[in-house]
Amino acid sequence: MIRSFFITSLVLLSGCLQPEGTGLALSEGSGARVNFDVYHKPLPEIPLPNDFATTFDATTLTRRRVNASMEAPTRWERHTRAALDRLDGWGTYQTITVSFDRLLDLQNLIARHQGDDYDPADDAAYLINITRESPTFCERVPLDLGEGNFPVVLERPGYFDNDRPGDNLLFDDREEDLNGNGVLDPGEDLDMDGVLDHPNTLNPGDSSFEMLTFYERETNTLLLKPVTPLEERSTYAVVLTKRLVDVDGKPVRSPFHYVNHTAQTAALEPLVDCLPRFGLGVEDLAFTWSYTTQSVTADYVAIRDGLYGLGPMQRLATEFPARIKTLLPLREQSAGSNVFIVPSEAVIGSALAALEALQGGLTPSLQEVRNSHEWIDYHAVFQYESPQFFRREDSAGKPLPIYEQLFEVDPITGAAFTRPETVTVWVVVPKRRPADGPPPAVILGHGYTSNKLEALYYGGFLARFGIATIALENVSHGLSLSTEEHALAKGLFTNQGLGRMFSAIVDESRAFDQNGDGRKDSGADFWTSYILHTREVVKQSAIDYMQLVKLLRSFDGQTRGDLDVNRDGVKDLAGDFDGDGVVDVGGDARLSIMGGSLGG
Repeated sequence: MIRSFFITSLVLLSGCLQPEGTGLALSEGSGARVNFDVYHKPLPEIPLPNDFATTFDATTLTRRRVNASMEAPTRWERHTRAALDRLDGWGTYQTITVSFDRLLDLQNLIARHQGDDYDPADDAAYLINITRESPTFCERVPLDLGEGNFPVVLERPGYFDNDRPGDNLLFDDREEDLNGNGVLDPGEDLDMDGVLDHPNTLNPGDSSFEMLTFYERETNTLLLKPVTPLEERSTYAVVLTKRLVDVDGKPVRSPFHYVNHTAQTAALEPLVDCLPRFGLGVEDLAFTWSYTTQSVTADYVAIRDGLYGLGPMQRLATEFPARIKTLLPLREQSAGSNVFIVPSEAVIGSALAALEALQGGLTPSLQEVRNSHEWIDYHAVFQYESPQFFRREDSAGKPLPIYEQLFEVDPITGAAFTRPETVTVWVVVPKRRPADGPPPAVILGHGYTSNKLEALYYGGFLARFGIATIALENVSHGLSLSTEEHALAKGLFTNQGLGRMFSAIVDESRAFDQNGDGRKDSGADFWTSYILHTREVVKQSAIDYMQLVKLLRSFDGQTRGDLDVNRDGVKDLAGDFDGDGVVDVGGDARLSIMGGSLGG
Protein backbone atom coordinates (compact mmCIF):
# COMPACT_ATOMS: atom_id res chain seq x y z
CA MET A 1 0.00 0.00 0.00
CA ILE A 2 2.80 2.43 0.98
CA ARG A 3 4.76 1.43 -2.17
CA SER A 4 1.74 2.08 -4.41
CA PHE A 5 1.19 5.47 -2.79
CA PHE A 6 4.87 6.34 -3.29
CA ILE A 7 4.82 5.40 -7.00
CA THR A 8 1.59 7.33 -7.54
CA SER A 9 3.08 10.39 -5.87
CA LEU A 10 6.15 10.22 -8.12
CA VAL A 11 3.98 10.00 -11.23
CA LEU A 12 1.90 12.98 -10.15
CA LEU A 13 4.98 14.98 -9.22
CA SER A 14 6.72 14.25 -12.53
CA GLY A 15 3.56 15.33 -14.35
CA CYS A 16 3.60 18.61 -12.50
CA LEU A 17 7.23 19.16 -13.44
CA GLN A 18 6.61 18.74 -17.19
CA PRO A 19 7.17 22.02 -19.05
CA GLU A 20 4.02 23.82 -20.16
CA GLY A 21 3.21 23.41 -23.83
CA THR A 22 3.93 26.33 -26.13
CA GLY A 23 2.43 27.52 -29.39
CA LEU A 24 3.93 28.91 -32.58
CA ALA A 25 3.64 32.48 -31.24
CA LEU A 26 1.93 34.45 -28.49
CA SER A 27 -1.58 35.72 -29.13
CA GLU A 28 -2.03 39.47 -29.18
CA GLY A 29 -4.73 42.10 -29.40
CA SER A 30 -8.29 42.63 -28.26
CA GLY A 31 -10.31 42.00 -31.42
CA ALA A 32 -13.01 39.43 -32.02
CA ARG A 33 -12.07 36.17 -30.33
CA VAL A 34 -12.42 32.75 -31.93
CA ASN A 35 -15.06 30.69 -30.11
CA PHE A 36 -13.62 27.48 -28.66
CA ASP A 37 -15.90 25.81 -26.11
CA VAL A 38 -15.53 22.06 -25.72
CA TYR A 39 -18.34 22.00 -23.13
CA HIS A 40 -20.92 23.61 -25.39
CA LYS A 41 -24.13 21.60 -25.77
CA PRO A 42 -25.36 19.72 -27.68
CA LEU A 43 -22.01 19.69 -29.50
CA PRO A 44 -18.68 21.42 -28.79
CA GLU A 45 -18.32 24.83 -30.42
CA ILE A 46 -14.92 24.68 -32.07
CA PRO A 47 -13.53 25.47 -35.52
CA LEU A 48 -14.19 22.54 -37.86
CA PRO A 49 -12.82 20.43 -39.38
CA ASN A 50 -10.23 20.10 -36.64
CA ASP A 51 -7.88 17.35 -35.47
CA PHE A 52 -8.65 18.48 -31.93
CA ALA A 53 -11.91 16.54 -32.46
CA THR A 54 -10.14 13.30 -33.37
CA THR A 55 -8.57 10.53 -31.36
CA PHE A 56 -5.49 8.40 -32.01
CA ASP A 57 -6.14 5.05 -33.66
CA ALA A 58 -3.16 2.95 -34.77
CA THR A 59 -5.41 0.70 -36.90
CA THR A 60 -6.27 3.38 -39.48
CA LEU A 61 -4.25 4.68 -42.42
CA THR A 62 -4.14 8.19 -40.94
CA ARG A 63 -3.65 7.04 -37.35
CA ARG A 64 -6.70 9.11 -36.49
CA ARG A 65 -10.39 8.61 -35.93
CA VAL A 66 -13.12 11.25 -35.76
CA ASN A 67 -14.35 11.57 -32.17
CA ALA A 68 -18.03 12.55 -32.28
CA SER A 69 -20.17 12.37 -29.16
CA MET A 70 -22.52 9.38 -29.06
CA GLU A 71 -25.12 11.23 -26.98
CA ALA A 72 -28.17 11.87 -29.16
CA PRO A 73 -31.95 11.74 -28.66
CA THR A 74 -32.78 9.43 -31.59
CA ARG A 75 -31.52 6.08 -32.83
CA TRP A 76 -30.96 7.61 -36.27
CA GLU A 77 -28.59 10.24 -34.84
CA ARG A 78 -26.75 7.72 -32.66
CA HIS A 79 -26.13 5.42 -35.63
CA THR A 80 -25.00 8.40 -37.69
CA ARG A 81 -22.51 9.50 -35.06
CA ALA A 82 -21.23 5.95 -34.70
CA ALA A 83 -20.61 5.89 -38.45
CA LEU A 84 -18.84 9.27 -38.27
CA ASP A 85 -16.60 7.85 -35.57
CA ARG A 86 -15.38 5.26 -38.08
CA LEU A 87 -13.99 7.97 -40.37
CA ASP A 88 -10.20 8.25 -40.26
CA GLY A 89 -10.19 11.96 -41.00
CA TRP A 90 -12.14 14.88 -42.37
CA GLY A 91 -13.67 15.53 -45.78
CA THR A 92 -11.50 16.53 -48.72
CA TYR A 93 -14.05 19.10 -49.88
CA GLN A 94 -15.94 20.17 -46.80
CA THR A 95 -16.65 23.73 -45.72
CA ILE A 96 -14.41 25.16 -42.98
CA THR A 97 -16.31 26.94 -40.22
CA VAL A 98 -15.03 29.17 -37.44
CA SER A 99 -17.18 31.42 -35.26
CA PHE A 100 -16.31 34.57 -33.33
CA ASP A 101 -17.68 36.42 -30.33
CA ARG A 102 -18.46 39.54 -32.37
CA LEU A 103 -19.11 40.67 -35.93
CA LEU A 104 -16.28 40.72 -38.47
CA ASP A 105 -15.57 43.44 -41.02
CA LEU A 106 -17.23 41.83 -44.03
CA GLN A 107 -16.21 44.53 -46.50
CA ASN A 108 -12.58 43.85 -45.59
CA LEU A 109 -13.08 40.17 -46.46
CA ILE A 110 -14.73 41.04 -49.76
CA ALA A 111 -11.91 43.40 -50.70
CA ARG A 112 -9.26 40.81 -49.92
CA HIS A 113 -10.92 37.69 -51.35
CA GLN A 114 -13.23 38.64 -54.20
CA GLY A 115 -12.51 39.69 -57.78
CA ASP A 116 -8.75 39.02 -57.77
CA ASP A 117 -8.71 35.58 -59.47
CA TYR A 118 -7.74 34.02 -56.12
CA ASP A 119 -4.48 35.95 -55.85
CA PRO A 120 -3.24 35.12 -52.31
CA ALA A 121 -1.09 38.23 -51.94
CA ASP A 122 -3.30 40.02 -49.40
CA ASP A 123 -5.71 37.30 -48.30
CA ALA A 124 -6.96 37.27 -44.75
CA ALA A 125 -7.29 33.48 -44.54
CA TYR A 126 -5.36 30.59 -46.06
CA LEU A 127 -5.61 26.81 -46.31
CA ILE A 128 -2.14 25.28 -46.67
CA ASN A 129 -0.93 21.69 -47.04
CA ILE A 130 1.58 21.05 -44.23
CA THR A 131 2.29 17.37 -44.97
CA ARG A 132 6.02 17.29 -45.72
CA GLU A 133 5.89 14.09 -47.78
CA SER A 134 3.03 15.37 -49.91
CA PRO A 135 3.74 16.49 -53.51
CA THR A 136 1.69 19.61 -52.73
CA PHE A 137 3.53 20.46 -49.49
CA CYS A 138 3.27 24.19 -48.72
CA GLU A 139 0.77 24.76 -51.51
CA ARG A 140 -2.34 26.69 -50.61
CA VAL A 141 -5.86 25.72 -51.64
CA PRO A 142 -7.93 28.61 -53.07
CA LEU A 143 -10.86 29.50 -50.84
CA ASP A 144 -14.25 30.73 -51.99
CA LEU A 145 -15.63 33.60 -49.90
CA GLY A 146 -18.72 34.51 -51.89
CA GLU A 147 -17.22 34.19 -55.37
CA GLY A 148 -20.21 32.16 -56.57
CA ASN A 149 -18.69 28.68 -56.93
CA PHE A 150 -21.25 27.33 -54.46
CA PRO A 151 -24.67 28.83 -55.25
CA VAL A 152 -27.35 28.34 -52.62
CA VAL A 153 -30.47 29.65 -54.39
CA LEU A 154 -33.06 26.93 -54.96
CA GLU A 155 -34.16 26.18 -58.50
CA ARG A 156 -37.58 25.22 -57.14
CA PRO A 157 -38.55 26.69 -53.75
CA GLY A 158 -41.53 25.16 -51.99
CA TYR A 159 -40.95 21.64 -53.32
CA PHE A 160 -43.30 20.17 -50.73
CA ASP A 161 -46.57 21.66 -49.49
CA ASN A 162 -45.29 22.42 -45.99
CA ASP A 163 -41.85 23.77 -46.96
CA ARG A 164 -41.06 27.07 -45.27
CA PRO A 165 -41.00 30.05 -47.64
CA GLY A 166 -37.56 30.94 -48.89
CA ASP A 167 -35.14 30.83 -51.79
CA ASN A 168 -32.46 28.67 -50.12
CA LEU A 169 -32.05 26.03 -47.43
CA LEU A 170 -28.90 27.27 -45.69
CA PHE A 171 -29.47 30.85 -44.56
CA ASP A 172 -32.24 33.04 -43.22
CA ASP A 173 -33.69 35.03 -46.13
CA ARG A 174 -36.87 36.50 -44.58
CA GLU A 175 -37.23 39.32 -42.06
CA GLU A 176 -39.11 37.93 -39.06
CA ASP A 177 -39.40 41.19 -37.12
CA LEU A 178 -42.60 42.12 -38.89
CA ASN A 179 -43.49 45.05 -36.59
CA GLY A 180 -39.93 46.28 -36.12
CA ASN A 181 -39.96 46.16 -32.32
CA GLY A 182 -36.88 43.94 -31.99
CA VAL A 183 -38.84 41.27 -30.13
CA LEU A 184 -39.90 37.83 -31.34
CA ASP A 185 -43.66 38.16 -31.21
CA PRO A 186 -46.25 35.40 -31.80
CA GLY A 187 -46.50 34.52 -35.48
CA GLU A 188 -43.09 35.94 -36.39
CA ASP A 189 -41.00 32.77 -35.95
CA LEU A 190 -41.29 31.50 -39.55
CA ASP A 191 -38.76 28.68 -39.17
CA MET A 192 -39.74 27.72 -35.61
CA ASP A 193 -36.20 28.00 -34.23
CA GLY A 194 -36.99 30.30 -31.33
CA VAL A 195 -34.77 33.09 -32.70
CA LEU A 196 -35.78 36.41 -34.23
CA ASP A 197 -34.17 35.99 -37.64
CA HIS A 198 -33.05 38.62 -40.11
CA PRO A 199 -31.99 38.10 -43.74
CA ASN A 200 -28.40 36.87 -43.99
CA THR A 201 -27.42 39.54 -46.49
CA LEU A 202 -24.50 41.92 -46.66
CA ASN A 203 -26.66 45.03 -46.44
CA PRO A 204 -30.16 45.47 -44.99
CA GLY A 205 -32.73 45.41 -47.75
CA ASP A 206 -30.64 43.32 -50.15
CA SER A 207 -32.57 40.78 -52.23
CA SER A 208 -32.69 37.19 -51.03
CA PHE A 209 -30.86 36.39 -54.27
CA GLU A 210 -27.91 38.41 -52.92
CA MET A 211 -27.40 36.02 -50.04
CA LEU A 212 -24.26 36.35 -47.94
CA THR A 213 -22.80 32.86 -48.44
CA PHE A 214 -19.43 33.12 -46.66
CA TYR A 215 -20.67 34.38 -43.30
CA GLU A 216 -23.62 33.65 -41.01
CA ARG A 217 -24.60 36.76 -39.13
CA GLU A 218 -26.68 35.02 -36.46
CA THR A 219 -23.67 33.11 -35.08
CA ASN A 220 -20.81 35.25 -36.48
CA THR A 221 -19.51 32.22 -38.32
CA LEU A 222 -17.01 32.52 -41.16
CA LEU A 223 -17.50 29.90 -43.91
CA LEU A 224 -14.40 29.07 -45.97
CA LYS A 225 -15.01 26.76 -48.94
CA PRO A 226 -12.10 25.05 -50.73
CA VAL A 227 -12.43 25.61 -54.48
CA THR A 228 -10.58 22.39 -55.32
CA PRO A 229 -10.57 19.06 -53.44
CA LEU A 230 -7.78 18.42 -50.96
CA GLU A 231 -5.33 15.53 -51.01
CA GLU A 232 -6.50 12.51 -49.06
CA ARG A 233 -4.64 11.44 -45.91
CA SER A 234 -2.90 14.82 -45.67
CA THR A 235 -2.73 17.44 -42.95
CA TYR A 236 -3.71 21.04 -43.66
CA ALA A 237 -3.40 24.24 -41.68
CA VAL A 238 -6.19 26.79 -41.60
CA VAL A 239 -4.46 30.14 -41.19
CA LEU A 240 -6.27 33.25 -39.98
CA THR A 241 -3.95 36.23 -40.32
CA LYS A 242 -4.06 39.57 -38.57
CA ARG A 243 -5.52 40.93 -41.82
CA LEU A 244 -8.80 39.39 -40.64
CA VAL A 245 -10.37 42.15 -38.55
CA ASP A 246 -13.61 42.69 -36.67
CA VAL A 247 -16.18 45.40 -37.25
CA ASP A 248 -14.04 47.80 -35.16
CA GLY A 249 -10.99 47.19 -37.35
CA LYS A 250 -9.14 45.15 -34.75
CA PRO A 251 -7.35 41.88 -35.77
CA VAL A 252 -9.12 38.75 -34.59
CA ARG A 253 -7.43 36.78 -31.84
CA SER A 254 -6.94 33.28 -30.54
CA PRO A 255 -8.99 31.88 -27.65
CA PHE A 256 -5.69 30.72 -26.13
CA HIS A 257 -2.49 32.24 -24.81
CA TYR A 258 -0.87 31.28 -28.10
CA VAL A 259 -2.02 31.56 -31.72
CA ASN A 260 -2.82 27.84 -31.67
CA HIS A 261 -3.85 25.14 -29.23
CA THR A 262 -0.63 23.75 -27.77
CA ALA A 263 -1.75 20.18 -28.53
CA GLN A 264 -1.35 21.03 -32.24
CA THR A 265 2.00 22.82 -32.13
CA ALA A 266 3.94 19.78 -33.35
CA ALA A 267 1.52 19.16 -36.21
CA LEU A 268 1.67 22.85 -37.19
CA GLU A 269 5.46 23.06 -37.11
CA PRO A 270 5.82 22.63 -40.92
CA LEU A 271 3.63 25.70 -41.37
CA VAL A 272 6.56 27.85 -40.23
CA ASP A 273 8.48 26.80 -43.36
CA CYS A 274 5.46 27.47 -45.61
CA LEU A 275 4.47 30.95 -44.46
CA PRO A 276 7.35 32.81 -46.21
CA ARG A 277 6.00 31.60 -49.58
CA PHE A 278 3.08 33.94 -48.97
CA GLY A 279 5.08 36.81 -47.53
CA LEU A 280 4.07 35.85 -44.00
CA GLY A 281 5.75 34.92 -40.75
CA VAL A 282 4.51 33.58 -37.43
CA GLU A 283 4.18 37.19 -36.27
CA ASP A 284 1.34 37.59 -38.81
CA LEU A 285 -0.73 34.75 -37.36
CA ALA A 286 -3.92 35.55 -35.47
CA PHE A 287 -5.09 31.95 -35.10
CA THR A 288 -4.34 28.63 -36.78
CA TRP A 289 -5.33 25.00 -36.45
CA SER A 290 -4.75 21.75 -38.33
CA TYR A 291 -6.90 18.97 -39.68
CA THR A 292 -6.20 15.69 -41.47
CA THR A 293 -8.21 14.52 -44.44
CA GLN A 294 -9.69 11.04 -44.53
CA SER A 295 -8.88 8.04 -46.73
CA VAL A 296 -10.99 8.36 -49.86
CA THR A 297 -9.61 5.71 -52.23
CA ALA A 298 -8.46 3.00 -49.82
CA ASP A 299 -11.64 0.92 -50.06
CA TYR A 300 -11.70 1.20 -53.84
CA VAL A 301 -8.07 0.14 -54.20
CA ALA A 302 -8.31 -2.77 -51.76
CA ILE A 303 -11.50 -4.08 -53.38
CA ARG A 304 -10.25 -3.61 -56.94
CA ASP A 305 -7.00 -5.41 -56.08
CA GLY A 306 -9.02 -8.13 -54.39
CA LEU A 307 -11.14 -8.71 -57.49
CA TYR A 308 -7.89 -9.43 -59.34
CA GLY A 309 -6.55 -11.73 -56.63
CA LEU A 310 -4.20 -9.24 -55.00
CA GLY A 311 -3.75 -7.74 -51.55
CA PRO A 312 -5.61 -8.34 -48.30
CA MET A 313 -8.95 -8.90 -50.09
CA GLN A 314 -7.66 -11.37 -52.68
CA ARG A 315 -10.38 -13.83 -51.66
CA LEU A 316 -12.80 -11.77 -53.77
CA ALA A 317 -11.31 -13.19 -56.96
CA THR A 318 -12.33 -16.69 -55.86
CA GLU A 319 -15.61 -15.84 -54.19
CA PHE A 320 -16.79 -13.61 -57.04
CA PRO A 321 -15.19 -14.86 -60.25
CA ALA A 322 -15.74 -12.66 -63.29
CA ARG A 323 -17.96 -14.80 -65.49
CA ILE A 324 -21.37 -14.65 -67.09
CA LYS A 325 -23.84 -16.12 -64.65
CA THR A 326 -26.69 -16.30 -67.17
CA LEU A 327 -27.17 -15.40 -70.82
CA LEU A 328 -30.86 -14.63 -70.84
CA PRO A 329 -33.09 -16.01 -73.64
CA LEU A 330 -34.89 -13.14 -75.35
CA ARG A 331 -37.41 -14.92 -77.58
CA GLU A 332 -39.22 -18.19 -77.95
CA GLN A 333 -37.44 -21.24 -79.33
CA SER A 334 -37.90 -21.97 -83.03
CA ALA A 335 -36.08 -24.21 -85.46
CA GLY A 336 -32.54 -23.01 -86.12
CA SER A 337 -32.93 -19.77 -84.14
CA ASN A 338 -30.55 -18.32 -81.59
CA VAL A 339 -32.90 -17.34 -78.76
CA PHE A 340 -30.19 -15.32 -77.00
CA ILE A 341 -29.99 -12.49 -79.54
CA VAL A 342 -32.65 -10.32 -81.17
CA PRO A 343 -32.14 -8.38 -84.42
CA SER A 344 -32.40 -4.63 -84.16
CA GLU A 345 -35.51 -4.25 -86.31
CA ALA A 346 -37.54 -6.54 -84.03
CA VAL A 347 -36.53 -4.64 -80.89
CA ILE A 348 -37.09 -1.12 -82.18
CA GLY A 349 -40.54 -2.00 -83.45
CA SER A 350 -41.71 -3.43 -80.16
CA ALA A 351 -39.95 -0.85 -77.98
CA LEU A 352 -41.20 2.20 -79.84
CA ALA A 353 -44.71 0.80 -79.93
CA ALA A 354 -44.57 0.43 -76.15
CA LEU A 355 -43.12 3.91 -75.64
CA GLU A 356 -45.68 5.45 -77.97
CA ALA A 357 -48.51 3.76 -76.07
CA LEU A 358 -47.16 4.79 -72.66
CA GLN A 359 -46.59 8.45 -73.51
CA GLY A 360 -49.47 8.93 -75.93
CA GLY A 361 -47.53 9.56 -79.14
CA LEU A 362 -44.23 9.26 -80.98
CA THR A 363 -42.06 12.36 -80.69
CA PRO A 364 -39.61 13.54 -83.39
CA SER A 365 -36.71 12.57 -81.13
CA LEU A 366 -38.02 9.00 -80.89
CA GLN A 367 -38.27 8.94 -84.68
CA GLU A 368 -34.56 9.78 -84.75
CA VAL A 369 -33.95 6.88 -82.38
CA ARG A 370 -35.83 4.59 -84.78
CA ASN A 371 -33.65 5.74 -87.67
CA SER A 372 -30.44 5.25 -85.68
CA HIS A 373 -31.21 1.58 -85.07
CA GLU A 374 -30.41 0.70 -88.67
CA TRP A 375 -26.77 0.69 -87.54
CA ILE A 376 -27.40 -1.97 -84.85
CA ASP A 377 -26.90 -5.66 -85.61
CA TYR A 378 -28.47 -7.29 -82.57
CA HIS A 379 -29.17 -7.12 -78.83
CA ALA A 380 -28.18 -9.52 -76.04
CA VAL A 381 -28.71 -9.55 -72.27
CA PHE A 382 -26.52 -11.30 -69.70
CA GLN A 383 -26.10 -11.34 -65.93
CA TYR A 384 -23.11 -11.44 -63.61
CA GLU A 385 -22.61 -11.43 -59.85
CA SER A 386 -21.02 -8.47 -58.13
CA PRO A 387 -19.92 -8.38 -54.48
CA GLN A 388 -21.99 -5.99 -52.36
CA PHE A 389 -20.41 -4.50 -49.24
CA PHE A 390 -23.44 -3.27 -47.30
CA ARG A 391 -26.29 -5.22 -45.75
CA ARG A 392 -29.88 -4.84 -46.89
CA GLU A 393 -31.45 -7.14 -44.28
CA ASP A 394 -30.81 -8.30 -40.74
CA SER A 395 -30.20 -11.93 -39.78
CA ALA A 396 -33.95 -12.60 -39.78
CA GLY A 397 -34.41 -11.25 -43.29
CA LYS A 398 -36.05 -8.00 -42.16
CA PRO A 399 -35.09 -4.86 -44.12
CA LEU A 400 -32.58 -2.73 -42.25
CA PRO A 401 -33.17 1.00 -41.74
CA ILE A 402 -31.20 3.04 -44.23
CA TYR A 403 -28.78 4.32 -41.58
CA GLU A 404 -27.58 0.75 -40.97
CA GLN A 405 -27.00 0.00 -44.66
CA LEU A 406 -23.31 0.91 -44.60
CA PHE A 407 -20.05 -0.63 -45.83
CA GLU A 408 -18.23 -2.93 -43.47
CA VAL A 409 -14.75 -2.90 -45.01
CA ASP A 410 -11.27 -2.73 -43.49
CA PRO A 411 -8.86 -2.02 -46.37
CA ILE A 412 -5.86 -2.80 -44.18
CA THR A 413 -6.80 -6.27 -42.90
CA GLY A 414 -9.18 -7.14 -45.72
CA ALA A 415 -12.02 -7.97 -43.32
CA ALA A 416 -15.35 -7.18 -44.94
CA PHE A 417 -18.98 -8.14 -45.12
CA THR A 418 -19.93 -9.28 -48.64
CA ARG A 419 -23.03 -10.63 -50.31
CA PRO A 420 -23.70 -11.41 -53.97
CA GLU A 421 -26.08 -9.41 -56.12
CA THR A 422 -27.06 -10.20 -59.69
CA VAL A 423 -26.52 -7.37 -62.18
CA THR A 424 -28.21 -7.48 -65.57
CA VAL A 425 -26.39 -6.08 -68.62
CA TRP A 426 -27.90 -5.06 -71.96
CA VAL A 427 -25.46 -5.28 -74.88
CA VAL A 428 -26.08 -3.47 -78.17
CA VAL A 429 -23.79 -4.83 -80.91
CA PRO A 430 -23.16 -2.65 -84.02
CA LYS A 431 -23.19 -3.90 -87.59
CA ARG A 432 -19.92 -2.17 -88.32
CA ARG A 433 -17.29 -4.13 -86.42
CA PRO A 434 -13.92 -5.79 -87.10
CA ALA A 435 -13.96 -9.20 -88.73
CA ASP A 436 -11.42 -10.66 -86.33
CA GLY A 437 -12.36 -9.23 -82.95
CA PRO A 438 -14.70 -7.11 -80.87
CA PRO A 439 -15.47 -3.44 -81.62
CA PRO A 440 -14.76 -0.62 -79.18
CA ALA A 441 -17.44 -0.38 -76.53
CA VAL A 442 -18.96 2.25 -74.25
CA ILE A 443 -20.39 1.52 -70.82
CA LEU A 444 -23.44 3.76 -70.72
CA GLY A 445 -24.19 5.29 -67.31
CA HIS A 446 -27.84 6.18 -66.78
CA GLY A 447 -29.32 9.17 -64.97
CA TYR A 448 -30.79 9.27 -61.48
CA THR A 449 -33.98 7.14 -61.23
CA SER A 450 -33.40 5.96 -64.82
CA ASN A 451 -32.30 2.50 -65.96
CA LYS A 452 -30.57 0.43 -68.63
CA LEU A 453 -33.34 1.34 -71.11
CA GLU A 454 -31.11 4.28 -72.07
CA ALA A 455 -29.29 1.80 -74.31
CA LEU A 456 -32.39 1.89 -76.50
CA TYR A 457 -32.02 5.65 -76.97
CA TYR A 458 -28.26 5.94 -77.46
CA GLY A 459 -27.24 2.53 -78.77
CA GLY A 460 -28.02 3.32 -82.40
CA PHE A 461 -26.13 6.61 -82.41
CA LEU A 462 -23.03 4.88 -81.03
CA ALA A 463 -23.46 1.93 -83.39
CA ARG A 464 -23.24 4.34 -86.31
CA PHE A 465 -19.61 4.84 -85.34
CA GLY A 466 -18.99 1.13 -84.87
CA ILE A 467 -19.21 1.32 -81.07
CA ALA A 468 -21.01 -1.26 -78.93
CA THR A 469 -23.16 -0.08 -76.01
CA ILE A 470 -23.17 -1.80 -72.62
CA ALA A 471 -25.84 -0.72 -70.14
CA LEU A 472 -26.62 -1.81 -66.59
CA GLU A 473 -28.38 -0.35 -63.58
CA ASN A 474 -26.71 1.28 -60.62
CA VAL A 475 -27.69 0.25 -57.10
CA SER A 476 -31.49 0.22 -56.55
CA HIS A 477 -32.31 1.38 -60.08
CA GLY A 478 -34.64 -0.07 -62.70
CA LEU A 479 -37.77 0.68 -64.69
CA SER A 480 -40.69 1.77 -62.52
CA LEU A 481 -44.07 0.90 -64.06
CA SER A 482 -47.54 0.65 -62.62
CA THR A 483 -49.34 -2.68 -62.93
CA GLU A 484 -51.33 -1.34 -65.89
CA GLU A 485 -48.28 0.11 -67.64
CA HIS A 486 -46.35 -3.11 -67.15
CA ALA A 487 -49.15 -5.22 -68.61
CA LEU A 488 -49.53 -2.90 -71.61
CA ALA A 489 -45.84 -2.77 -72.46
CA LYS A 490 -45.29 -6.49 -71.98
CA GLY A 491 -48.27 -7.25 -74.21
CA LEU A 492 -46.79 -5.22 -77.04
CA PHE A 493 -43.48 -7.08 -76.74
CA THR A 494 -45.21 -10.44 -76.43
CA ASN A 495 -47.18 -9.82 -79.61
CA GLN A 496 -43.85 -9.67 -81.42
CA GLY A 497 -42.59 -12.86 -79.75
CA LEU A 498 -40.33 -10.87 -77.41
CA GLY A 499 -42.06 -11.32 -74.08
CA ARG A 500 -38.91 -12.88 -72.68
CA MET A 501 -36.84 -9.90 -73.77
CA PHE A 502 -39.26 -7.57 -71.98
CA SER A 503 -38.76 -9.60 -68.81
CA ALA A 504 -34.98 -9.47 -69.28
CA ILE A 505 -34.75 -5.69 -69.62
CA VAL A 506 -37.59 -4.67 -67.31
CA ASP A 507 -38.20 -7.34 -64.68
CA GLU A 508 -34.52 -8.25 -64.24
CA SER A 509 -33.44 -5.01 -62.58
CA ARG A 510 -32.10 -3.78 -59.24
CA ALA A 511 -35.11 -1.63 -58.35
CA PHE A 512 -37.50 -2.75 -55.62
CA ASP A 513 -40.56 -1.47 -53.83
CA GLN A 514 -39.22 0.70 -51.02
CA ASN A 515 -42.44 2.26 -49.76
CA GLY A 516 -44.84 -0.68 -49.97
CA ASP A 517 -47.14 0.73 -52.64
CA GLY A 518 -46.68 -2.23 -54.97
CA ARG A 519 -44.51 -0.33 -57.47
CA LYS A 520 -40.74 -0.43 -57.83
CA ASP A 521 -39.02 2.75 -56.69
CA SER A 522 -36.03 3.37 -58.94
CA GLY A 523 -33.11 4.85 -57.02
CA ALA A 524 -35.23 5.97 -54.06
CA ASP A 525 -32.37 5.32 -51.62
CA PHE A 526 -29.59 6.66 -53.86
CA TRP A 527 -29.47 10.46 -53.42
CA THR A 528 -30.85 10.96 -49.95
CA SER A 529 -30.41 13.29 -46.98
CA TYR A 530 -28.62 10.42 -45.23
CA ILE A 531 -25.27 11.12 -46.84
CA LEU A 532 -23.47 8.11 -45.36
CA HIS A 533 -25.72 5.65 -47.20
CA THR A 534 -25.53 7.81 -50.32
CA ARG A 535 -21.74 7.50 -50.10
CA GLU A 536 -22.10 3.72 -50.02
CA VAL A 537 -24.44 3.32 -53.00
CA VAL A 538 -22.21 5.55 -55.13
CA LYS A 539 -19.16 3.56 -54.05
CA GLN A 540 -20.93 0.25 -54.62
CA SER A 541 -21.99 1.25 -58.13
CA ALA A 542 -18.36 2.02 -58.98
CA ILE A 543 -17.37 -1.43 -57.70
CA ASP A 544 -20.06 -3.01 -59.88
CA TYR A 545 -18.41 -1.32 -62.87
CA MET A 546 -15.03 -2.71 -61.78
CA GLN A 547 -16.41 -6.24 -61.79
CA LEU A 548 -18.03 -5.63 -65.18
CA VAL A 549 -14.76 -4.38 -66.68
CA LYS A 550 -12.92 -7.45 -65.41
CA LEU A 551 -15.62 -9.66 -66.93
CA LEU A 552 -15.47 -7.89 -70.30
CA ARG A 553 -11.68 -8.19 -70.38
CA SER A 554 -12.01 -11.92 -69.80
CA PHE A 555 -13.67 -12.25 -73.24
CA ASP A 556 -10.18 -12.79 -74.61
CA GLY A 557 -10.92 -15.01 -77.60
CA GLN A 558 -9.59 -18.06 -75.75
CA THR A 559 -11.93 -18.54 -72.80
CA ARG A 560 -15.09 -20.50 -73.55
CA GLY A 561 -18.43 -20.11 -71.81
CA ASP A 562 -21.18 -22.62 -71.05
CA LEU A 563 -23.31 -22.15 -74.18
CA ASP A 564 -23.46 -23.61 -77.66
CA VAL A 565 -25.80 -21.19 -79.41
CA ASN A 566 -25.02 -22.44 -82.92
CA ARG A 567 -25.37 -26.07 -81.82
CA ASP A 568 -22.14 -27.29 -83.38
CA GLY A 569 -21.20 -29.35 -80.34
CA VAL A 570 -18.51 -26.88 -79.20
CA LYS A 571 -18.91 -24.42 -76.35
CA ASP A 572 -18.88 -20.87 -77.67
CA LEU A 573 -16.20 -18.32 -76.88
CA ALA A 574 -17.09 -16.12 -73.92
CA GLY A 575 -18.51 -12.93 -75.37
CA ASP A 576 -19.53 -14.52 -78.67
CA PHE A 577 -23.29 -14.15 -78.43
CA ASP A 578 -24.18 -14.89 -82.05
CA GLY A 579 -22.01 -18.03 -82.24
CA ASP A 580 -19.98 -17.02 -85.30
CA GLY A 581 -16.64 -17.77 -83.64
CA VAL A 582 -15.71 -14.09 -83.08
CA VAL A 583 -16.00 -12.28 -79.74
CA ASP A 584 -18.63 -9.54 -80.09
CA VAL A 585 -17.72 -7.27 -77.16
CA GLY A 586 -14.96 -6.80 -74.59
CA GLY A 587 -11.55 -8.46 -74.88
CA ASP A 588 -8.73 -6.03 -75.54
CA ALA A 589 -10.89 -3.59 -77.53
CA ARG A 590 -11.07 0.02 -76.39
CA LEU A 591 -13.44 0.37 -73.45
CA SER A 592 -14.86 3.77 -72.45
CA ILE A 593 -17.62 5.10 -70.21
CA MET A 594 -20.10 7.92 -70.77
CA GLY A 595 -23.44 9.08 -69.46
CA GLY A 596 -25.59 11.97 -68.35
CA SER A 597 -26.65 13.24 -64.93
CA LEU A 598 -25.83 10.50 -62.39
CA GLY A 599 -24.21 8.48 -65.19
CA GLY A 600 -21.96 11.38 -66.07
